[in-house]
Amino acid sequence: MGIEIKKKAGINLVIERSRNRDYVGDITFTEFKQDNDRGLHEFIKSEITDEIVDKYLDKDQFYRFNRTYRLRAQNRKNRTGYGWEWDWSGGYGDYIEGTQYGETTDYVFVGAYISSMYNSYDPENRKPFVEHTFNGSLKQENINIVSYSGKLSQYIDKKLVQRFIKVVATNGKYKYLPTSYDEQEQTAYLIDSAYNKYCEQLKGKIALVKTIID
Repeated sequence: MGIEIKKKAGINLVIERSRNRDYVGDITFTEFKQDNDRGLHEFIKSEITDEIVDKYLDKDQFYRFNRTYRLRAQNRKNRTGYGWEWDWSGGYGDYIEGTQYGETTDYVFVGAYISSMYNSYDPENRKPFVEHTFNGSLKQENINIVSYSGKLSQYIDKKLVQRFIKVVATNGKYKYLPTSYDEQEQTAYLIDSAYNKYCEQLKGKIALVKTIID
């Protein structure tokens, strides 16, 4: 079941059995199905920011809330029994306590998968989640250099072209750093190991070349 949090994204809530009473809010499953969930909506809006949406959008990992929100629902055990069973065979009344009518079990909303299409969740189309993909950036006159870790193709869907940045290595010789370049956005994506090693040179005037013999 999806809940829209902004125009470009919706969420699919994750539910777990409550292990303690360290939760906030209170909603029954019936109220949830009937969209009588104003308190839950306010809670979600306070937990999920625009930054979290951008970070977890269509990823294969859900965002875990800082707090949990109580959901009271009936399970199979709650729906059986109803009343006590008495045993008088021993000459006095003994009983087995039954289930009370309307009894519920505590569950909690612990987080949410964030999807780019409202009310849609398809595990096969979700991208791997990696923390701190983009680790730094430098804004130059005509180009923005962004450092990254992991596989860039997991996070950038558009077509990029290969370019090189010319720097001076520790031995005094020229070195060409391969970079993936977004021509439309004028952004060069550089692996973080190279970015960190040559960061001071990258702060100066640089130029992108198509090959190492340009």
